[in-house]
Amino acid sequence: LTLLCEWDNCTHIYDNIDVFIDHVKFHLQHLTYDRFVSGSSLCLWRDCAHEGIFVNFDEFKRHVFYHAFHQKIKNVGLVAIMMNKSHLNINKCVFDNDNRNVIPDLPFDFVCQWQGCGKKFEIPYHFYVHVSSHITNYELGDGNKSKWRCHWDTCEYSAFSKHKLKCHSRSHTQEKLVACPTCGGVFSNATKFFDHILRQTTFHALTYKCSFCGKMFSTEKFLKDHMRHHGKNLYKCPYCDMTCPNPSSLRTHIQYRHTEERPYSCEQCQFKGKVLVDLKRHMECHTKAWIECQEPGCDYRTKFVWELNLHNKNKHQGDVAKYSCHLCSHKYTRGTFLTTHLKKMHKLKEPSGHVRLRYKQHDDGYYRLQEFRYESSELREQLI
Repeated sequence: LTLLCEWDNCTHIYDNIDVFIDHVKFHLQHLTYDRFVSGSSLCLWRDCAHEGIFVNFDEFKRHVFYHAFHQKIKNVGLVAIMMNKSHLNINKCVFDNDNRNVIPDLPFDFVCQWQGCGKKFEIPYHFYVHVSSHITNYELGDGNKSKWRCHWDTCEYSAFSKHKLKCHSRSHTQEKLVACPTCGGVFSNATKFFDHILRQTTFHALTYKCSFCGKMFSTEKFLKDHMRHHGKNLYKCPYCDMTCPNPSSLRTHIQYRHTEERPYSCEQCQFKGKVLVDLKRHMECHTKAWIECQEPGCDYRTKFVWELNLHNKNKHQGDVAKYSCHLCSHKYTRGTFLTTHLKKMHKLKEPSGHVRLRYKQHDDGYYRLQEFRYESSELREQLI
């Protein structure tokens, strides 16, 4: 391990996590509670982006000690890259390293809810080790030789191996095993970390194409993961006939189509988002530089490349009919025009739960209506 202390101007390096944590404690001993209350509660860890208000001094200490743990798992990520760089063709993360010390929001406190325990911790690493020790010391009774049951409060999970139970326990503790040494992103296992690195590739390296929608991917694994979304839709919305391939997409559908709550507010304008990613995407409007159209005499500008590309396509590249009606010979330059045609001339309407018609590009280059959804036979019977 190479654990660098980044508290204020400190540059001490340690190779033992326990000694490193003791060193970080030394910094906090000089940050008194009175100084914390007086307004000097900004985290002094270099490039920490925490801007909120800490509820109390204990929460502040948990935050700082997580920085220490974060250094450990970033080191794990660095070693993983070095050991697998050759045979996995792994490159360095392309994201900005200014975010390398941005850490996730933490639970209010670290309390072990394993049956009969209840111990409380202020140091995340000690909390994770403690919970893991419950499972390490856990032995099956004579009457139960097949499953390892989770004894976390209210949890009924059981596994066929101690290893699986230990992996499951991290869903309660939110422990992460590895972090990106460049951007600081945290991951629950090495596979997700390598996915994070491998997804960052140039267009020329995208060699695997989805036969259904045409989207390109850098590895066969990513293509297979994507293809599952074209598989059978097993989850039906309780409010409409929309069906989804997994619980996550169903939750997203309900949040966008059946609720009006917008809990994520922008501090700089009136924007409110339904999910955090909406707010993050919106915030780019306040931070990104303007991009100007390069066509002579055009004063269009935007902050998003995709908007500039759309502008060039609509304003400077001429009208090319790319959308074709599958029921007659009419062709249109935009999908919205074809949608209007299908609704007025052929009396089609959006499938239940959807807000628009979708089009798929065919071998001849034209986009035509996607005429079907994939659903399980059980759900199809419910919808008939």
